[in-house]
Amino acid sequence: MVFIIVTGAAALQGAVEYGLNVIAAPLLMLINPSMVPGPIMASAFVLTVLMVWRNRDGIDLRGVRWMAFGMIPGTALASLILPSIPVRSLSFVLAGLVLAGVALSLTGLKFPPRRWILLTAGFVSGVGGTLASIGGPPVALVNQDLPGPRLRATLATYFIISAVFALIGLAAAGHFQGNELQLSAIMLPGMITGFLLSKPLAVYLDKGYTRFAILGVSGLAGILLVIQQIATH
Repeated sequence: MVFIIVTGAAALQGAVEYGLNVIAAPLLMLINPSMVPGPIMASAFVLTVLMVWRNRDGIDLRGVRWMAFGMIPGTALASLILPSIPVRSLSFVLAGLVLAGVALSLTGLKFPPRRWILLTAGFVSGVGGTLASIGGPPVALVNQDLPGPRLRATLATYFIISAVFALIGLAAAGHFQGNELQLSAIMLPGMITGFLLSKPLAVYLDKGYTRFAILGVSGLAGILLVIQQIATH
C-alpha cells in the first residue's frame, strides 16, 4: 500500500513538481504517523534531485534565489513560534490565502515574478511548510505561467533547498534519526517508480494543461488542509 501511495503521489510531483505532501502525507499518516514529515521529505529529496537533473537546462536561478531568501526567515520564524501559536487558526489562514490565490488566478490576475513577490511567496512557503505541511502552493502559484520544463526545474531546485533546511531542523530536534532513515528507504522504490511514470504525464500537461494542474493541486491542498483541521479537532 505504501508503494502504491508513494508511486502515485511521486508521479504527480514529477509532472507538476509539487503535490506529494498533499496526496501522500495524509494517507501515510493513517498507515504509520512516523512516515511524516521527515521520512517522506528525505525520500522526496531524491525525487527532486532527479527532477532537477531531468530539467537541468530550464532552472530559473533568479527565481530560486529570491524564493529561498524568503523561505529561510519564514522557516526560522515558524520554528520559533510553533510551540506557542495556535496552529489550527494559522492553518485556516494559510488555506484561505491559497484558495484566494487560486480564485484570483482563475479571474486572470497574474502574479508577476518580481523580486518582492518571489520573496513573499518564499516566506509564506517557509511558514506554511513548517507549520502545516503546505509549502508548495505559494511558490507554485507565482511560477504558474512558466513553461512546463522550466517550472518543474525551478520548483524542484527550490524544494531541494527547503528540504535541506527542514531536515536539518528536524534532525536538530531529534525527529530524524535511525528509524526515520529506515522509513525513508522503504519509500524510495515508490519515489523512483513515480519519477519514471511522470515523464509521459509531464509531456501531456505540457500541451497547455500545466497551469490548470497547478491551480487544481493548489486548490486541493487548501481544501484538504481545512478538512484535516476540522477532522482532527
